[in-house]
Amino acid sequence: MEELDYHVTFPTNFSKSREVSDVSESDVRSRSITGDMRTVPVIVLLGWYGCQDKHLAKYSSIYQSKGFITMRYTLPHDYLFSIKKSSTRDVALKLLEAFFDLGLQENPIFFHVFSNGGGYVYRHITETVNGPNPGQCAALKITGVLCDSMPSYPTATSAFRAIVTAMPQSQHWFILYVKSLGVWIFFMVLTLISYIRKGGTSDQGTYYRAMLADKMQCPQLFLYSKKDAIVPYKDIQGIIKERRHRGFDVQEVVWEDSDHVAHLRKHPEEYVAACLKFVKDCLERVD
Repeated sequence: MEELDYHVTFPTNFSKSREVSDVSESDVRSRSITGDMRTVPVIVLLGWYGCQDKHLAKYSSIYQSKGFITMRYTLPHDYLFSIKKSSTRDVALKLLEAFFDLGLQENPIFFHVFSNGGGYVYRHITETVNGPNPGQCAALKITGVLCDSMPSYPTATSAFRAIVTAMPQSQHWFILYVKSLGVWIFFMVLTLISYIRKGGTSDQGTYYRAMLADKMQCPQLFLYSKKDAIVPYKDIQGIIKERRHRGFDVQEVVWEDSDHVAHLRKHPEEYVAACLKFVKDCLERVD
């Protein structure tokens, strides 16, 4: 498997050569964490479908401004439309290994997950960490999970809308329509193939059920909107209800007017305050 295109940013007092150290997987093994840096929170941001790193960097800056370590990663398009879910699992395992490569296994870790695109990766992360054979991952200090505009039961309609949203809006509407329709048909064919292969159980269906069965013990914060045209808010509320029923600490911030993964743009002050307060509260719980 080729190297993952992820970015790690360390606070000023870790980097000796630059105010902010932004490194990729190719040079992580030359870095190490020592001393008081082991108490610094690590925020892992998992991007949505079509997300560019510059977009994800706007969110990581929220945490970098507080001196936190951040890691940014977005699953490529071909993984999202692959019937080989083992490939996404491999990505999750690679990201988990990065904590040990960087010496971050003793730091408090948070996952900030965006849409189902980030959720597909998170699903395999939580199944690995909380599975029967977690290996060294059992030692990771996962302290909190933030869920932005996710999860939902993926449908052909939601996939089509997500594709249209991710397309460059500078293109002519007809070109956008043809491209989106082509990818939607491809998505439907893959879903059908997966459904037949698994004897009537699609990968899309197993994703939502896996999120319902998520065994992650730490608190979770759900950030979502009733206006979201891609992820139905009632799907998210179904997850919230199930986790609360199982006794987990679940918090939520719900808006009436923000679009899919656009809560920061629409409600910047409220969004930032909610995220930072959640992290602060989680850290106080483990102290």
